[in-house]
Amino acid sequence: MLNAILHGKGRTLPDDVKPGASLKSTFKRSEDLLTATIFERLSYLDGEIIWQLLRKTFKPDLLPNRRLASLEEIEFWPLWTKANSRLKKDVEPDVVLRFAVGDPARTVTLIIESKLDGVQYPDQWAQQWIAHDEEYSGEDGPDECYFLALGGLRGSAEMTVSTFSERIAEQHGISVQAAAADWSDLMTALDEVDIERRDVRRIVTDLQEALALHGYRRVRPLAELPSCSDRLRGNFERSAAQLRSWAVSDSEPVPMTDLGDLAGWAATTMRFRPILSDGRVLRKLEL
Repeated sequence: MLNAILHGKGRTLPDDVKPGASLKSTFKRSEDLLTATIFERLSYLDGEIIWQLLRKTFKPDLLPNRRLASLEEIEFWPLWTKANSRLKKDVEPDVVLRFAVGDPARTVTLIIESKLDGVQYPDQWAQQWIAHDEEYSGEDGPDECYFLALGGLRGSAEMTVSTFSERIAEQHGISVQAAAADWSDLMTALDEVDIERRDVRRIVTDLQEALALHGYRRVRPLAELPSCSDRLRGNFERSAAQLRSWAVSDSEPVPMTDLGDLAGWAATTMRFRPILSDGRVLRKLEL
């Protein structure tokens, strides 16, 4: 969020925000604030964790599988001007991540274009790819470059990338190395990443809460949910154990009942009740 403010994003409230509206409701509608909040916190993580999260999030599986990764630089809304004569405009991607990946290290640039309420479109992908090539041509360029689209997908990530790549090749004559994801895919990756350190876990929790504020929550598959019958049986067994502890007297043993058979439940528990159905007192409970 800090970088959104520093870069002049969200300087004014939307016209339809009513007086007295909460900051929370305003934040939930801001693409720039969400983008800054997420990638600021991602940048606080170790490079290997960031790389792992991005590989889990974006599809198709485009990013190379490397154990070593170091985030060398992060830029928010850089202005690329060298392709102005070709594109007739300057280009401003949302986020640019520069990594040193692998051993020996290779420089990798990730161009991030995020959408919240808007949609992705192929011309913007092509413009940012062309602008990057012009801005970092020759020796200044990275060994590898990838375009990552986050949010604003009209279909699956794989279908979007395939359709857009074909259109970009036809209309612009270039090949874009791209992958895509929904914000919910990032939430799933955060939920699945294996992190033990408390300081790192706090950052991940912040990321999850920021996404949850915008309505992105992980839906657990049914296969991962605990069995309802297991939970009910556990509650039943605990209740039965409590009832057995209320024996009328220490000298009178309480017969054990098969917990899986409820046929004699009423008769079995009658002796533990303080009041009979006709109102006669069976015994006094000592609390």
